[in-house]
Amino acid sequence: MAIVVLGYRSAGCFGWAEAPGGWSFALYQKGTVRFKTYLMNGTVTSSNKAFVPSSVVDKIYHELQSKSDIIEKLPSDTNNRSCDGSYDIFTFLGKKITSLNISRYPEETIQEAETGDPIGAELAASLRSENAILDLFESVAPILSPYGLRAKFAPSFSCEWGGIDCWS
Repeated sequence: MAIVVLGYRSAGCFGWAEAPGGWSFALYQKGTVRFKTYLMNGTVTSSNKAFVPSSVVDKIYHELQSKSDIIEKLPSDTNNRSCDGSYDIFTFLGKKITSLNISRYPEETIQEAETGDPIGAELAASLRSENAILDLFESVAPILSPYGLRAKFAPSFSCEWGGIDCWS
């Protein structure tokens, strides 16, 4: 089975089962990029593919491989205490990580969350993980921007690929 070098999926938290429910891309080792759109119930409504040069995949792979210790330490799920919105699901070198309404948090906010009790410490760890996830994605997103990837990291995260409209 082919390993996803880099992937992203945006998925709604709740809604009518037949409503539009997000999109994804997955970049594989051989340069194939698989795009999908979904209904809220997870049904795939479209699937397309494109190709990027192997040199692009190599750059992304080496960048992420140089940070494999960070990737390995990330939890498979973060919990920033959001209750609704959309899931952001990232894949780095085959490891999937799910966040809800991922955002970048200033260190002061994280330190405020770290109240010394177990819940505060857990929240702070999740917020730091979300920052690390966004740092990883931000380190490779510019490599794919000439091919249609657009990612925004502040004030909140958003990602799209060349006109894929998944919410209409």
